[in-house]
Amino acid sequence: MEETTRHLSRSVMHIANSYQLYRERALKPFGIGRSDFDILFQLKTHDRPMCLGEIAKRSGKDRALIGRIVVQGNDFHKQKKDVVLTEAGDEAATAVRDVTMAWEHAIAEALGGEVNERLVAALDVVNDTAEHLLEGTERNR
Repeated sequence: MEETTRHLSRSVMHIANSYQLYRERALKPFGIGRSDFDILFQLKTHDRPMCLGEIAKRSGKDRALIGRIVVQGNDFHKQKKDVVLTEAGDEAATAVRDVTMAWEHAIAEALGGEVNERLVAALDVVNDTAEHLLEGTERNR
């Protein structure tokens, strides 16, 4: 059991690192950093201004990190600031979305339908367990 768990942990980390490296290399011409990939992906995927809190929640990023991106006032909620893409930002966000989706499509195709479904179900269990463990560390602060 311990060896299986160690293998899972190493594999997940290796896949995550490979994914980030793939995106870094493919997006190098845009000069954007790794920390901006998920933020740009969220903005492009939802194709609308989003407040900092929503982007932070969807991307798992800190609000302060997202706050470095261009923001504008929100007419309906005076205390909220919406993140908007500039023309260059939209071009970069489109590239991030396309590169991300190409990776996901290639992985899903390599796995095949049934294996993909079983893997997703197993990873959901791992993710739920990880979230539960993380919540426990939050309470102990």
